[in-house]
Amino acid sequence: AIIANSYSNKNFKAQISFIEPMLDTQSRTVRVRATLNNPEGLLKPGMFVTGNVSQKDGSSSAGLIIPASAVLWTGERSLVYVKTDKNTPLFEMREVTLGNRSGENYNIASGLTAGEEVVTNGTFTIDAAAQLQDKKSMMNQVGEASAMKGMPMELSKNFQLDFQLILPDYMVLKEAFVSSNDAQISAVAKKMVTAMKKINIASLKNMVQSHVNTIIKTLQDIETENKLEEQRKAFAILNENFVPITKALKGLSQEIYIQKCPMAADNKGALW
Repeated sequence: AIIANSYSNKNFKAQISFIEPMLDTQSRTVRVRATLNNPEGLLKPGMFVTGNVSQKDGSSSAGLIIPASAVLWTGERSLVYVKTDKNTPLFEMREVTLGNRSGENYNIASGLTAGEEVVTNGTFTIDAAAQLQDKKSMMNQVGEASAMKGMPMELSKNFQLDFQLILPDYMVLKEAFVSSNDAQISAVAKKMVTAMKKINIASLKNMVQSHVNTIIKTLQDIETENKLEEQRKAFAILNENFVPITKALKGLSQEIYIQKCPMAADNKGALW
């Protein structure tokens, strides 16, 4: 719906016909073209208007939506923790199929039913506790051969080669966070943004593209943020998307170790 300042009590319905593919990194906005009827001629060129966008998504017949923070990634699998008892803090891991992402939420295509409660904050803490107790977790898929560490993503050879070139810069970024060097953090993040944008992801699956796009966005947040604490928060989100891709890389010249601390990020847990 579109609202004009001159007619604040009137809504004009419109349909978006085009979304510009380029993001303005300064304003964090994208331009869209909307088609609307104006039979009374109320809307004039140059008028200032605001709009609210609503999405019709047919991928989830049940219409279930959960916060993006509730989802754990392991390869191409999407996992959530579901509360099994309303009166006690007991949770079970559940694989779900995601629909489209809308803002900070995901539509659920399958895996959850209406009324079920999912963990939206502290998912890494619960998962770490499950791992310590050798229970079903992100890294310990009970019932699968050899307790698989997640199904690997399907990555093209060219993508893997391009992504491997970014790993040395990531290591520099990590050490900059260890030493709390905010100037170096911003400089390396900017360099990584440039490199990531050059990688062709058109032929990759939607899940991998989502990881890459989130990596670019969080790197931009790290680059432009002037508070170290906020940079650290963005770094945690970066790693949640960077680690699954790194784990799927083949033919690395040296071993890479993934570390996990359940007490990081205010006990929410973090990978790097």
